[in-house]
Amino acid sequence: MAIDPHWAIRVSTAMGRMAEVFDTPLTTERVDAYVEALADIPAETLEVASKVFIAGSKWFPKPIEWRHAAEAWERIVEEEKQRRRSIHRERTLMLTAAEDHELCSPEENLEQVRAIRNQFRYLVAKPLDNRPHNRERTEAGPEIPPAPGGHRHGAR
Repeated sequence: MAIDPHWAIRVSTAMGRMAEVFDTPLTTERVDAYVEALADIPAETLEVASKVFIAGSKWFPKPIEWRHAAEAWERIVEEEKQRRRSIHRERTLMLTAAEDHELCSPEENLEQVRAIRNQFRYLVAKPLDNRPHNRERTEAGPEIPPAPGGHRHGAR
């Protein structure tokens, strides 16, 4: 398998930074062994993993440790991509619904809320209308008491 020279330069540069930080000798044989062991992982992913090791490790990583860190980074990136796709799908559905007029205007929404409130008030007041002193109100419909502040419900 031929190794891309640009990839090898990026990976060996990342190894050089880690070798410097961890005070580890970096021989040609070591670089060649790491390049061969990690050739299937994108250079960008290995660079990110090397920064994680520099920030949080006490020693120079073995190839398997570097591989595991790179795979963990790739999982994080994939999860973020899926999250963004999900958000995009939700936004698309909302926009489609709005374009199809499935969503109502603010005025229509306000009317629906008022109708639901009135229905609720009627249902709450209904059992009270059967009491003897409220029977005369039953024919005319329930009287809705004023809301706090002196306004009648629904009137402004």
